Amino acid sequence: MHKLLLEDDKFESILCFTGQHPSLASEVLDQFDISPDYCCLVKNHNENLAFMISYLIKALQELVNKLRPDYILVQGDTLSSYCGSTIAFLNQIKLIHVEAGLRTYNKWAPFPEEVFRKINGILADIHFAPSIIAEQNLLNEGVKQKDIFQVGNTGVDALLSMVNKLETEKIGVGDKIKTQFQKNNEGQKLILVTLHRRESQVNYLESVIRNLKELSERKNVLIICPIHPNPKVISVYNKITNTPNFKCIDPLKYSDFVWAMIKTDLIITDSGGIQEEAPYLGKPLLIAREQTERQEILNSKNCKFLNLDTLEDDIFQLLSLMDLKPFRPYGNGNASEKILKILKEEIGD
Repeated sequence: MHKLLLEDDKFESILCFTGQHPSLASEVLDQFDISPDYCCLVKNHNENLAFMISYLIKALQELVNKLRPDYILVQGDTLSSYCGSTIAFLNQIKLIHVEAGLRTYNKWAPFPEEVFRKINGILADIHFAPSIIAEQNLLNEGVKQKDIFQVGNTGVDALLSMVNKLETEKIGVGDKIKTQFQKNNEGQKLILVTLHRRESQVNYLESVIRNLKELSERKNVLIICPIHPNPKVISVYNKITNTPNFKCIDPLKYSDFVWAMIKTDLIITDSGGIQEEAPYLGKPLLIAREQTERQEILNSKNCKFLNLDTLEDDIFQLLSLMDLKPFRPYGNGNASEKILKILKEEIGD
């Protein structure tokens, strides 16, 4: 989105990177040839959410004092987007919210994102919704139809762009990653696992991981777990010993992770973004959460909530599905172009 705005002479786009998970984020920015104009260092203030918010609010206020923007654009439901929305409101700057309208209507799940995105929705002047359900959520909350635009999701734009780069070999995958994902025999099924949610209790995470490891010791599956840099998650994985069929590995950069999703037979995740990406790649999905804001994917037969009591049966039921086709309710990879066109019509003059 930032690159398209830069290329259009109607807009001056200034990108602020808040500094969370800097190594992972910098790799993504590099792969999409994006350079932030300003960087905060919230990673040095991440003792808890309140400290991170207080630091970012102050940093963004100083930036607004310097730049005096006409609009602030925030994406999704992150802490950064919440702080950006708050600063827009406090300075009476119009707010644009991309990926608007996702809801579980449970303030604790996902935590804290459900509250962040709902506040973003209250404060936004222009809402770019990724789906029909997201648009209807906003209408139900009193947002005027004229302020909502259903455009798909820019995260899907990024996914499909990276898939193309991998398929055309514009971006490659290292031998180390290929070795980590090499199946031990021809009939083995590959399962990719990502867990990181704040609201997930340590006992739950340990139960999921230990059940999966035990499964890998009995069945012909290879389970790969890239470890998210959440200290709570790291503490869980540190208790688990790697085996030939169960591997905990370092976090993957975006291109490697997309490659891994393409190669895998089943994905288990509590990530919101991966809940969108897996169906677009035609991959069976187990959601390690009690609720999802991506309600559309529940209409797909290749998606279930993770239940520890039926975990093994559910995994093999999903692995047995044949001829899965991509399920794509969040646009066709052109959300950014649609947003740019609308912004030119709405505020370009």
